[in-house]
Amino acid sequence: MTGGVGGIGLRLTEWLVRRGARDVVLTTRRAPDQKTEAALHSLRALGARVEIATADVADEPSMTALLDQLDRAGRPLAGVMHLAGVLDDMLLAQVRAESFEATLRPKISGSWVLHRLTRNRELDYFVLFSSIASGFGAPGQSCYAAANAFLDALAHWRRSGGLPALSVNFGPWSGDGMARDLSPAYLRRMGVASLSAAIGLEALAHAMAGDHAQVMVCPFDWGAMKQNIPWVRRRRYLEEVDTPEAAPAIVIAADSADMPDPEAIMEEIRGLTRDNIISLIDRAAESVLA
Repeated sequence: MTGGVGGIGLRLTEWLVRRGARDVVLTTRRAPDQKTEAALHSLRALGARVEIATADVADEPSMTALLDQLDRAGRPLAGVMHLAGVLDDMLLAQVRAESFEATLRPKISGSWVLHRLTRNRELDYFVLFSSIASGFGAPGQSCYAAANAFLDALAHWRRSGGLPALSVNFGPWSGDGMARDLSPAYLRRMGVASLSAAIGLEALAHAMAGDHAQVMVCPFDWGAMKQNIPWVRRRRYLEEVDTPEAAPAIVIAADSADMPDPEAIMEEIRGLTRDNIISLIDRAAESVLA
C-alpha cells in the first residue's frame, strides 16, 4: 500500500487486517510519527504483520528493491493499493513546472512504476485511489485532476489487456485525506458531502467485488453541483441523472434586512485558502450574471 501511513491508509490497513490480511507493507517517504506507530502497534496486536517501508513509489529502482526483498523473504505479492498523492491547490495561471511535476509524480509516475513491476505477477487486485476531481474538475485543482485522470485511464487500459485494475474516484473523506481542511459549507456549495470511513470502505468492498474498471464514490447533490459549478452542466453523462431541481445554493438578498448573518459567512469561508475564496466569489458573480 503506497501512501499507507496517512489517515485513510491506516483506516484501510485496519479494514484489510480485519478482513483477514496477515501481511501488509505500507510504503512512505518519511518516517512515521508516534501517533502512527501507536496505530500500527494496535494493528499488529490483531495478529497481522504490518511493516513500514521507506520508499518513493515513483522511484522504480527503489520499488524494484522492495519487491525483490519481499520475494527473497517468501512473501508473494497478492495485491496493490495505490494511495500516494500530493495536493497543491492553485489557479491555473499560477501553476509552475515544479508544482505540476510534484502533483503528477506520485500519481502518474508512481502508478506506472507499479504497473511495470507487477504486470507479470498474478495479483488478486490492483486498486488505484483516484478522485472525483478527474471527473468533474475542481477549483484550483487542475494538476490534481489531470493526475487522477491518468489513474482512471490506466485502470481501463490494464483491464483491456486482461490485468486486474480498479480506479475508485473518491470524494472527500471526513476527518482524513487531503481535503480534510475544507469546510462542510464549502463542500455543500460544490454539491458534495464528506464520506465517512465506514461508507467509504463499504463502497470499496462493493467495487472490488464488482467487474468495473472505474467507479465513483461520493454523496452528491446533483442540483447544487449543476447550479454552482458551471462546467459540470456540460458533462453529458449527467443528463442521465434523474434528480429533482435543487434550490439555488447562492441567495441574492433583495435588501439589507435579508442579508445573511456575517458570522455565518465567515464560518463558511474560514479555513479556505485565498484562492478558494476567490473562486467562491467568482462562482457567486457568475451566478448573478447568469
